[in-house]
Amino acid sequence: MPTAYDEAVQGVDIVIHMASPLPPSHAFDNEKDILIPARDGAVNILKSASKSPSVKRVVLTSSSAAVTDNDIPRSEV
Repeated sequence: MPTAYDEAVQGVDIVIHMASPLPPSHAFDNEKDILIPARDGAVNILKSASKSPSVKRVVLTSSSAAVTDNDIPRSEV
């Protein structure tokens, strides 16, 4: 939801965004289940932070999911 973080960032100096979706335990689609939700979450927190005059810094982190491709066999580098 685009405005989900609006209230949470009010009055804070620093926003640290560490959340990223984890793949479900069953078969999943990289783009639909990980990439799009991760991108949308990051964009939404940045938009919310930009609306708050108190926010001075935003820190975004990544996860191993950013470099994982389940279509490549684990035996390949």
